[in-house]
Amino acid sequence: MDFADEILVSFLTKSATAGVAMAVSSGLGGNVEPTARSVILTGIFGAVMATPLMQRMKTTDHAARWFAVGVASHRISPPTEIFCRARS
Repeated sequence: MDFADEILVSFLTKSATAGVAMAVSSGLGGNVEPTARSVILTGIFGAVMATPLMQRMKTTDHAARWFAVGVASHRISPPTEIFCRARS
């Protein structure tokens, strides 16, 4: 496996939780360090961008918001969404 393939495999699992993503990446021959970074950055990006995006889309059903954010950016975002809801 060349370097480009290793990096590709490392980023394939960015939408899983960190432990699962690292295990799958390692099993497929990827490097776990970029995998862990991409998973964490995906979660942080989702946490930062989810609430403003959902407000702009005028999504009012909080269950739908939490589900969409949780699927897209792991466990970091739903607690952030709850916090932002409590502040508004």
